[in-house]
Parts: sequence; C-alpha cells; structure tokens
Amino acid sequence: MSDLAIIVLAAGKGTRMKSALPKVLHKAAGRSLLAHVLHAANALSPAKTVVVAGPGTEGVAAEAKAVVPNAAIAIQPERQGTANAVAMAQPALNGFSGTLLVLYADAPLIQPETVKSLTGEVSPAQSMAVLGFEAANPEGYGRLLRNAKGD
Repeated sequence: MSDLAIIVLAAGKGTRMKSALPKVLHKAAGRSLLAHVLHAANALSPAKTVVVAGPGTEGVAAEAKAVVPNAAIAIQPERQGTANAVAMAQPALNGFSGTLLVLYADAPLIQPETVKSLTGEVSPAQSMAVLGFEAANPEGYGRLLRNAKGD
C-alpha cells in the first residue's frame, strides 16, 4: 500500500526473559519474534517499514534487513518508552503522508488479516485506531483506558 508506513518497535532488552539475547530475536515456531511481526506487516506491501532498535543491538537490525531488505533502522539511544521510540522513526518517514501503523516486535501472533483490518479502521473521520486485548492477568502490561461506550 503506497499510503501505509509501518513502525516496528524492537528496542526492548528482554530483561524478564533472563537472556542477553534481545527479546525480539528469541525464536518461536522457527522464526524470531521480530521476523513473525515483519512477515505479517510485509504482507500489506507498505511503502515504508522502520524498525526501531535499541543501542548495541546490531543483531536486531540484521534480522530486520534479512526479512525486509529495504527496512530503515532507527536507533533509540535511551529506552524512554513507546512515544520516544516512535519519535525515533520520524527521520526515516520524512516526506511520508498516509496511514502510519505501529506494531510491537514482541507480539509474534499478529496476523496479516488483523493488521489489514486495523488499518481499515483509520479514515479522515477516524484518525486513529488501537488494537488491544484483555489479559487474564494484566500485571506488566500497558493499559488502554476506555469509557463506558468502549471508546
């Protein structure tokens, strides 16, 4: 899609995984977590793909380029949260105007159909769409606060 750009956030350390390997490079079903997300995103043929990696994570950049050779790599020098990570992708998106999709590299079960459906929710009247889930145990996850109507 010529009017779609995708940012994949891949700067997490994986501290809770108790591993020196960046979290997104751990494998599940024969692929890294990052590769699963990039394959799902790439199914939409985005105009641009930007992977935001942490400092000293050359392996993350190499994995991203192996899956999406034309992916831009942005480095988040200091891990200062999601908004800061998204901001690190901005220089790679200069001149782009269209729908921007932000995905997490540690969510390997995302399907191309789900990504396409989410982008379909964005329109001039509805400038943003958010995909979330209800966890049985939400400890450790970010929160989406909704009103009584679900907005």
